[in-house]
Amino acid sequence: MASKHDRLRVESVLKDSSTSFINKYRELVIGDGTFAELFKYEFVTFFFSNLGGALGLGCRKLFFPGLFRSVGKNVLFGRGITLRAPGKVSIGSYVMFDDFVTLSVRGTDENSIQIDDNVLIGPGVDLKTRLG
Repeated sequence: MASKHDRLRVESVLKDSSTSFINKYRELVIGDGTFAELFKYEFVTFFFSNLGGALGLGCRKLFFPGLFRSVGKNVLFGRGITLRAPGKVSIGSYVMFDDFVTLSVRGTDENSIQIDDNVLIGPGVDLKTRLG
């Protein structure tokens, strides 16, 4: 469930009449990134996020690391991962994300997620930052 601060922030972004829909979406989904980063995010998540089997696993292993601040060696990404501001997420080596994990960075510009080496994130886990 979203916190009161998250709801207020989302409402303020959505109600801002001086900002276009695409800028609102870009701010809520990738943070302060460029339109090129938004295009890359959209392309990678659309084509590979829910692709099943070994092909999906291989494509995510190849294409997902480019969405994050940094990614170590041998990181595996399951299906259906939800990413919000992935450019503020650093991932160590030998990390596995099971299916339907959420990584969401919200709040101040200093907020981030750091995942160390040798970590298994189970199915359906939500890792989120909020106020900072």
